[in-house]
Amino acid sequence: AVCGAGSAATGAPPPGGDPGSRADLPRFSDAQAVLDGVASLIDKSLLRPVAPPAEEPRFGMLETIREFGLERLDASGEAEAAWARHAAWCLDIVEAAEARRLGRAAPIAAGPLGPERDNLRSALHWLRDRGQVTTGLRLAGTLWPFWLEHGELSEGRQHLVTLLAMPGETTDSIIRANAMSVAGALAQAQGDHDEAVALSQAALAAFRVMGESRGAAVALTTLGLDAMVNGDCDLAETFLGESLAHFRTMGDPRAGAWALRHLSSVAYRRGDMARAAALAEEGLSIARTTANGLDVARLSLNLSAAAVTGGDLDRAAALGAEALGLFHGAGDRWGVADAFERLGHVALERGDMAGAAAHLDASLALFRDIGDPEGTVVVLIRLGWLERARGAEPVAARRFAEGVAVARERRNPSCVTSGLLGLGALALDRGDHVAAATAWAESLHLARGVGDHLAITMALEWSSHITPPRYAATGAGLLGAVARSRETLGVPPQASLRVERDRLVVGLRSRLGDPGFDAAFAGGGGWSLDAAIAHADGVFAMLDADGQRGAILGSPSRPDAVSSSPGRLRLAELPALTHRERDVLRLVSQGRSNQEIADALFISTRTVANHVSNILAKLGVDNRTAAVALVLGGGRV
Repeated sequence: AVCGAGSAATGAPPPGGDPGSRADLPRFSDAQAVLDGVASLIDKSLLRPVAPPAEEPRFGMLETIREFGLERLDASGEAEAAWARHAAWCLDIVEAAEARRLGRAAPIAAGPLGPERDNLRSALHWLRDRGQVTTGLRLAGTLWPFWLEHGELSEGRQHLVTLLAMPGETTDSIIRANAMSVAGALAQAQGDHDEAVALSQAALAAFRVMGESRGAAVALTTLGLDAMVNGDCDLAETFLGESLAHFRTMGDPRAGAWALRHLSSVAYRRGDMARAAALAEEGLSIARTTANGLDVARLSLNLSAAAVTGGDLDRAAALGAEALGLFHGAGDRWGVADAFERLGHVALERGDMAGAAAHLDASLALFRDIGDPEGTVVVLIRLGWLERARGAEPVAARRFAEGVAVARERRNPSCVTSGLLGLGALALDRGDHVAAATAWAESLHLARGVGDHLAITMALEWSSHITPPRYAATGAGLLGAVARSRETLGVPPQASLRVERDRLVVGLRSRLGDPGFDAAFAGGGGWSLDAAIAHADGVFAMLDADGQRGAILGSPSRPDAVSSSPGRLRLAELPALTHRERDVLRLVSQGRSNQEIADALFISTRTVANHVSNILAKLGVDNRTAAVALVLGGGRV
C-alpha cells in the first residue's frame, strides 16, 4: 500500500541510516502474512498506532519514513502497479459502502469511510494525474455522501469538475451522468445556483435517455432544492414530487425518506407547519425502520424546526439534541452545524442568551468552514435577533446586514426577507420609522412573491408597530389579521418577541378602548390576505421622506378629504395592477433599472420588461416617468 494511515508499509530504515546496507528490513511476498509483517514493522518503530476514529486498529508511518518508502518503491519499478492496486482497493471499499447505503448489499460490521480520507485523496490525485478519467469519476462520484457528511464540498466538487473537463473524458454515459449529478448537488449546497442547474439538467437528460430512474431522481432532487432556495416553491414541489415517485416506483423506501424530508422543508418555507411535520414524521418512521442514524438525525431536525416554530420548545430541544448526538457520532460536520443552529434557536426562544450564543457561534464557524452560504446566512440572521435581544444593536445591525448581503448575492429571497425583518426592527428601536417601513415593505412583498405565508404574517405584524395613533384601528385590524393567519398556520407568536407585542396591544387598547380594540381586531380577522397586505402598504406609504406621518392610504378609517402624502406611491388605490406589478412599480418609482428590479425580485429582466409594459398600458401612459408621476398624484408629465 502507498498511504500512511490504515496501510501496511513496504519497510524503511530509521532516519539517518543507510538504506542499502539494511539486510534486516522486512520484505513481503504476496503469500506472507500481513499481520506478521505489520508486527515486525511496529517492533522496528517503522509504524506507529493512530488514535482510531474507527473501531479497527490503524497504523501510520512517520512522514520522513513514508517518503523514503515511496522513493524505494519508485526505484523498484513497482510504484505504478502499487498505486493502481491502491486505487482499485479504494474504489472497492467506496462502492461497497454505497451498495450497503442503498440496500443493494447486506449490512456488515464495516467502519465509516472517514478514516480512509487520506487514502481516498491520494487515490483521486493519482487517477487524475495519470489521466484515468473513468475510474476517477467512478470514485469521486460515488464519494458524494462522504463529501457532504464531512463538509468537504469544495474538495469533492473540484475533483469532479477537473475530471469532467479533462481530455479523454469517459465514454461511459452512466458514469459521466452520475459525476455531473454529484457535482451539481455539491454546487447547489455551496449556493452556486447556475452551475447546479446546468449540471443537474444535463445529468437528468442523460439519465432519462438511458432509463436510469435512480439517477433521474437524484438530479430532480437537486433541482428541487435549488428551486426551493430561490423561492420557487411550486417548482420545487414539482421536482421533488417526481423524485419521490421515482424512488417509490423502484421500491426504495430509504431514498423516498430523503425526498419526504426535502418536501417537508418546502412546506416549512411556505409556512405550512402541519404539512411540514407530517411529511417529516412519515420520513422518520421509514428512517427508524431502516436504522440509518443520519437519516433519523436529518428528519429529526426537520421536526425540530416545525416544533420550535409551533412553540413546542421542549420537543424541539429533544429532537435537536438527538440529532446532534447522531451527527457527532457519524462525524457529519454539516449535520452538527445544522443541529447547533436549531438548538441555538430553541435557546433564544427560551431566553437563554448564553446558550443561544454558544450554539449559534459554533454553528456559524462550522458553516463558514464547510462553505455553506445558506447555512451561514440563517445563523447570521439568528445571531442578529440574539444581539438585538441583548441590546447590542450595532452588533445586531452588522449581523443582519451581512446576512442580507450574502442572501442577495446568492439569490435567496427567503433569507433576504428574514434579514429585512430584523433590520426593520432595529430601525424601529431607534425611532426611524421610514427605514423600518422601507425594510418591512420589501420583506412583505418578497415573501408574497415566494408564497412564504409565515414571513408575510410576520411582516404584517411588524407593520402594526408604526401605525400612527389617529389610525390605531388599522393597527388593531392588522393584529387581528395576523392572529387569524397564525391560527391557520398553527404558529403562535414568537416567545422572544411576545413582550413588545403585548406592549403594542396595551397601547392600542389604551387608544381605542377595549370595545374599540376588540371590534377592530375582529374586523381584521375577517380580512383576506390581499386586504391585509393593502392595509400594510397604506401604513408604509404614509411616511414622508422626512419621517412625518401622513394619511393611511387604502384604510377604511381614513377621511375621504385626506389626500396621499407627497412623494409616496398610492399603490393601495391601484386595484387594476397585480401584486407583482405593484412591486415592480414601487421599484420603478425608486429609479431602479430593469436589472436592479430583476435582482431585487429574483426574476428575469425580460419578465420585468413585460411587467413594465403591462403597467404602462393599464395606467394609460407612455413611459415610466409618467407612470410614477400619475400615481404620485401629480398627473402626467
